[in-house]
Amino acid sequence: MHTLAPGASDEEILDAVFEWVRLLAVDDHAAANTFLAPHPDPRYRLTPEELRACIANYGAGEPVHGRTTRVTSPDTATGDHPTRTQIWREDGMLPRVEIALPLNGVWSDLTAILDIQEDAGRWVLTLEQVHVL
Repeated sequence: MHTLAPGASDEEILDAVFEWVRLLAVDDHAAANTFLAPHPDPRYRLTPEELRACIANYGAGEPVHGRTTRVTSPDTATGDHPTRTQIWREDGMLPRVEIALPLNGVWSDLTAILDIQEDAGRWVLTLEQVHVL
């Protein structure tokens, strides 16, 4: 599980998030899964296979329009860079990150929402959900 120092900067948080996306891009969903802390509610935890299927089906239960998608490198994705890749900071709350995922080589509107939790005095990322915004 990847950890960050409490009070990590936006740049440090985004570096960690993009590291997670790069694990997805090389189809290492097991490593991507262990990069994150388990969701505190077991009902919202995804196995690597469930995460892969969620992304492949564009956040749906079945392939959309009969085709599947996969995360590809954010470093080579084409199209407009997503403006939704951002960090939300509210007073008294830990940050939350929204990142549009690069799918099949193009930035998409399939978005991962990651929460930051505290664990043993460090910050960890937790996957809240993946869906189309």
